Amino acid sequence: MGVLFLVLLFKFWYLQVYHCPTLRDLSEKNRIRTRVLPAPRGTIMDRSGRIIADNRPAYRLYLVPEDTPDPETTLSTISRLLALDPETLENIREEIAGNPPFVPILIHPDLPFQVLGRIESEKFWLPGILIEASPTRWYVEGNRAAHLLGYLGEVSPNELKTLSERGYRRGDVIGRGGLESAFESFLRGQAGALRLEIDASGREVKKIDEVEPQPGMTLELTLDLELQKTAEKLLDEHPNPGAVVALDPRNGEILALVSRPTYDPNLFAMGVKPEYWKEIINHPDDPLENRVIRGQYPPGSTFKIVTALAGLEENAVGPTESLFCGGSLRLGRRDYHCWRKEGHGRVELHKAIVQSCDVYFYRLGMRLGVDRIAKYARILGLGKKTGIEIPGEKSGLIPSEDWKLNTVGEPWVKGEDLSTAIGQGYVLVTPLQLVSAYAQLAEGGKSFQPHLVRRIKHPDGQVVMEFLPQVRNDYSLPEKTREILQAGFIGVVNEPGGTGGAARLPGITVAGKTGTAQVLTRPDNVKEMKEMKVPEKLRDHAWFVAYAPAENPEIAVVVLVEHGGHGASVSAPIARQILETYFAGRSKNPAAPAADRPEISSPSEGGD
Repeated sequence: MGVLFLVLLFKFWYLQVYHCPTLRDLSEKNRIRTRVLPAPRGTIMDRSGRIIADNRPAYRLYLVPEDTPDPETTLSTISRLLALDPETLENIREEIAGNPPFVPILIHPDLPFQVLGRIESEKFWLPGILIEASPTRWYVEGNRAAHLLGYLGEVSPNELKTLSERGYRRGDVIGRGGLESAFESFLRGQAGALRLEIDASGREVKKIDEVEPQPGMTLELTLDLELQKTAEKLLDEHPNPGAVVALDPRNGEILALVSRPTYDPNLFAMGVKPEYWKEIINHPDDPLENRVIRGQYPPGSTFKIVTALAGLEENAVGPTESLFCGGSLRLGRRDYHCWRKEGHGRVELHKAIVQSCDVYFYRLGMRLGVDRIAKYARILGLGKKTGIEIPGEKSGLIPSEDWKLNTVGEPWVKGEDLSTAIGQGYVLVTPLQLVSAYAQLAEGGKSFQPHLVRRIKHPDGQVVMEFLPQVRNDYSLPEKTREILQAGFIGVVNEPGGTGGAARLPGITVAGKTGTAQVLTRPDNVKEMKEMKVPEKLRDHAWFVAYAPAENPEIAVVVLVEHGGHGASVSAPIARQILETYFAGRSKNPAAPAADRPEISSPSEGGD
């Protein structure tokens, strides 16, 4: 008895004296748990204050292995309540095995309310179960403006190696693409913390203290939500991919930005399901691609603005000088055709723009040469990024003699001057670049950097940062040159025989240009086929770009429908309805968006 008593006494001393600091620390960790409180992301609203990206509560279900004596039994019950598939269960088991026992393992990111009630009712028999209410991104308009906004994705283990220094933890989300990525540091907010006392089963007993999370900043955009809705609806009526951009030429504010096909960013907010992700990445038209800033296309006849400007500025052609179009131009052993087989006859610059005479611009292109055409293309901002805030923008391509020699390894040939003059050959532009070029003409040579964010506000409404218009390029365009070009673009829409008559608006003078851009040089037998019998991937891209009112421009818009055929019959009607929506909204609310200029710190058959 004495020996046994001494053994027990020694054991008591060993545990209560010798190991006291270690065991006390472990006991405190078991008794008190710190829970991170995620910060709500900052809201995103349009120019009129309508919220398009907000937060909603999501109930996340976790399992803390150290708080449950039998994780398999708890998992079995949860699996029955949530109808988890075997693959998901196996992934959860792997996470439990691969993490310390005190790390909560996410079971479900967004519990339906009915399931939440059932789990709460059985929580006493589910030791180790933890339910957290967490703010989750909610895109109020669903897939509207998805490419502009971007989406959220969970931080990857590789990203955590660097992002952990900025406070990111396993399970956190980060902006992927669009404004969510570009303004991540403003939108993210600052997480809070909650210290809780728990019992042996992991159930919360009482709150000890709490540090409130700080919500992210609010983004106030230049976007006009009604105009965005109209543009999306019109583009959705066509089965082909496409893009629409509308901006204010007076300050570069983007009023609408649409790329099709699209995706639903709400399906990414809580972790995208594998089946939806496979559907997105295997889609032949790549819904994640923002065609407005990343789509690079031959501009077709919309590029004639560059050739015409170069011709006038370089004195290569006079405004009243006429050139002959007989339906084609022979150069070497090849015939370069006009869209009108019978030709346009004697044509001066105005008529060449209005009726989009290809042969006129072939002849002008031969006079200019590619390098002089390239010079004025770059003056209009083509061949380089616009500097819009959202990431991933591409620069397009404006060829030159040196470019071909250095890139292709071959000298420039004369026939390529002809293709370049009408926006074919090597020339590539993005829709945003093209509408910016026409906006620059509308502003008499001054180009503003396109932008989407007007100001950033603190959650209490205080303005933290304001974005003033920034001049991207200021070319001293002679007023006479501008008048000649603008008269041509007005004629495209408003004169008999103009290719853009489908964009005509009563009471509003619209200036614009149609474009039908060949995807590639098609075989002769394809050229002879009727348009609807041509395979879709060989059909031409349909362009239309315009600004209005021509006398005092407030809006510039570009419409692209991939493989849509003729810009005159496909894209011009879409642009007309977008312009109608804009001017109807302005008449209801004259104060917005038709602000003063800021102080800076019927188509021919078969034609374009």
